[in-house]
Amino acid sequence: MYYVGVDYHKEIAVACITDKNGKEKDILDLPATPSGMDTLIEIMKGKKFKVLGEAFTYSIDLHNYLIGQGVDSDLVRPTDFKLVTTSKKKTDRHDARTIAWYLRLKDKGEIVLNSSFIVKDEQMRFRDICRLRENLAEQSGVTSQRIRSHMRRNGEYLPVEVFGDKPKISSGKVQQYIIENYGSDFTLQELLREYIYYGERSKVVDTQMRLYNTSVRDVDLLMSIPGIGETTALELMSMIVDISRFPNADVMRSYFGMAPKVRDSGESVHHGHITKQGDPMMRKVLDRATKSHMRFCTESKVKTKYDSVVKRSPKAVAGMAAANKLLDVIFSVLVNKRPFRV
Repeated sequence: MYYVGVDYHKEIAVACITDKNGKEKDILDLPATPSGMDTLIEIMKGKKFKVLGEAFTYSIDLHNYLIGQGVDSDLVRPTDFKLVTTSKKKTDRHDARTIAWYLRLKDKGEIVLNSSFIVKDEQMRFRDICRLRENLAEQSGVTSQRIRSHMRRNGEYLPVEVFGDKPKISSGKVQQYIIENYGSDFTLQELLREYIYYGERSKVVDTQMRLYNTSVRDVDLLMSIPGIGETTALELMSMIVDISRFPNADVMRSYFGMAPKVRDSGESVHHGHITKQGDPMMRKVLDRATKSHMRFCTESKVKTKYDSVVKRSPKAVAGMAAANKLLDVIFSVLVNKRPFRV
């Protein structure tokens, strides 16, 4: 058995080949392209070998290519490669050697490395569309805030007696009022056009999200949770993909970076801030869903958890505790295949 550690980059992939005893046989600078992987496969022709690399943007496509060519390839989160990320000898070749060493120990059962779950094909396209939707929502929110700030600075108000004390820029009546009454303000009109554009694009993307959705039943289950609408449910499922890949809620929490960091001194165990590993989009969507859920379901365990923690901790900490509780609810609903109940 040969072990190949690959340090992937945008332009090159450095591959270190070692034998079953850990002796280095060769180290190569390959193009970070399918043809570069073909070169590696040709070099290893007739040999039994495994490949390991770090999971990040520029390794996923090459990993998938190797898998497609019948190669035993695996990716692991960079945070699992402590000797790589903390080493003072931070060179591509050193990293490739270290990854090959990790792979050999993993294959012998001497260490445990958790493989990254790599989505591909339709699921990857579905997730990309959801990311696009999330970006549009973020840009729309920023533009909405710019409109409000601009109107306040210029003394351009929306009458409270008509729109209430919290008018929404998304309202057609509000938009029409701004067009008719502040039409001479070029900057405001352009900002409004930009906001409307994001709204129109979001509707188009929403349609595509529904077309790519392969987890209709799970989306319906998530929508039974107060505060989680169709768009949020679709975004959540694009990241969860398949609930069965998580043996319990704690594993799912850790996968999405919601688990607290733990420091064990031998005498005491300290739980710190969340790790923030994994997909940041999941945490962003979950935070928004948690706030919405607590607004619509004041009697849920999520709101109870928030109220309990906020008495002794900052709101941010209480919000994170509530988000973790909502993640438990999501896990339970999907695993048991039963709609939410208070």
